[in-house]
Amino acid sequence: MDQLISRIILCAGSDSDHHLILVICASLFPGPSSLPVRSNLNPLLKCLLSVISPIILVGPYLFIIFASPSDNAPALKQIVSSYLILDCSTRKNLKILYVLHPSFWSKLTMQVFLNGIVSWKMANTIRWINTLSELTNHVQINQISIPPKVYKFNLRLEPTIKVPSSRSIQTTVFETDLYILIGTNGHQGLLVVLLDSTSCMRQTGLNSEGIFRRPPSSTTLRIVREAYNRGHPVNPTTCTFKFKHQHKITQFKFSSWIRGCKH
Repeated sequence: MDQLISRIILCAGSDSDHHLILVICASLFPGPSSLPVRSNLNPLLKCLLSVISPIILVGPYLFIIFASPSDNAPALKQIVSSYLILDCSTRKNLKILYVLHPSFWSKLTMQVFLNGIVSWKMANTIRWINTLSELTNHVQINQISIPPKVYKFNLRLEPTIKVPSSRSIQTTVFETDLYILIGTNGHQGLLVVLLDSTSCMRQTGLNSEGIFRRPPSSTTLRIVREAYNRGHPVNPTTCTFKFKHQHKITQFKFSSWIRGCKH
């Protein structure tokens, strides 16, 4: 259960006002076969929120729900209903609840549920966010571990993630002059993309046959490249950014960087 919790709910530091940022990802909820015996989503949701309750009790916080559609994702109303079980002293510290990728029906049912039945104050804290570009206007997304499923769904809505100039970080690592990346004498050290690639190759790729023969999907490679260029932490071995055949992604990410590097 602890392993499931660490995958689904994440602490993403704090915003400019020193409000703690908590993220819950609906698309990472497990299927019934992955849950412990006699468990279902409701107890899991309550367990998730009880774990973070001591953390959010001490001060103001932001909550971000990645509501991107997924086969095993609980309904948004189900997540919020579990949250409302927490005691009032914990809930009053919530400043804003961001909901990314809400569907029309989830917005409609939530508005009826909160405004008409539960709490209009809670309803006033919700901000409906359609795309990751829109989310960047409110929080620094390069400090949030965004799962691949969320990225892939976002690509249906916008071709690229546009970060406001006030929040952008110049970290472009693909198709950039080498001396800009590491300095004229290499004094800036090795790039994160190289360190991540070599580490993953040593862990998972050395005994794999034909790792350079079959590339992963172009969409997956694009997600990884853009994440590095935004300064987003990407580690294929972590549970929040784990792809199938991650060693192949690592090798083609490495070769893609080599080909695009301007010597």
